[in-house]
Amino acid sequence: QIQKIMFGNDLPATVPARTGKVDVASLPKRGTVNREWLDIAAKKQTRPSKNMYAEPEEEYWGDDASNIPGKSYRPQERRHDEKEPPRYGQGPEEFDEGFPLDPAGPYAHISSFPTNAMVNQPVKFDGSKSHDCDNQPVKKYVWDFGDGSPQVTTTGPYTTHPYKKPQVYPVTLVVTDKYGKHAQAGLNQRVNDPKNPLPPYAQLDSDPPTQYVKKPVKFDASKSHDGDKQ
Repeated sequence: QIQKIMFGNDLPATVPARTGKVDVASLPKRGTVNREWLDIAAKKQTRPSKNMYAEPEEEYWGDDASNIPGKSYRPQERRHDEKEPPRYGQGPEEFDEGFPLDPAGPYAHISSFPTNAMVNQPVKFDGSKSHDCDNQPVKKYVWDFGDGSPQVTTTGPYTTHPYKKPQVYPVTLVVTDKYGKHAQAGLNQRVNDPKNPLPPYAQLDSDPPTQYVKKPVKFDASKSHDGDKQ
C-alpha cells in the first residue's frame, strides 16, 4: 500500500501472489530517499539516516524576512553522465544558434590599385568589402587574373599580381561563406603601354550593395576615366 501511495501504478517491486517475495533488483537503490522510507515501512530501520539530511541555508520568506528553520533532503536527481558534476537549481536558458535553414548568399566585391597599371607593375586586388549574409567576412577567395595564369586561392581578402603585356584583363573573384554559398564579382584591369594608350576605364559602385525591395540604391561611376586618367 505504501508503494502505491509513493509510486502509483509504476511499482518498483513485483510481489508474486504465491511466494510473497520481492524483486529486490527493482527496488530503489540504497542511499536514496525512496529506499529509506521503504526500509522504514518494512521495519528494517527506525528512522532515516543522518546522511540523508542536509542543513539548508537560511531562507527568508515574505516582506518581514522571517527565517523558517527546518531540514531538507539532499537532491536525488539522476545524472545523464556519472562523470559530469551534479547540476541543481535553475540556470540561464540556453539556445542552440545553428545555421539558418536557407541563408542568403554572400556579397562579393573586388577593386584594384592602380586601376591603370604599367607592364610588370604589381597590381593589388582587394576583396575586403565582400561579406556573408550576417555581414561577416567570407571564408575563401578564389582569384582569376584573366591572363591565363593559374587561379589563386586565399583565406584573406588581398592579393597582388603583375601583368606582362598591355591589355585589358577580365579579373574575377569568387567568394565562399561559412554556409558554403558562393558569389562572384569582376572588373577589367587595364595594363598600359605608354606608346599605345588604352580605351577608357569604367567602374560602377552601388550603395548600399544589398538593399530591400522598393528601397533606393545609389549608383556611382565617378571612378571611371580615360586612358590618361581624365
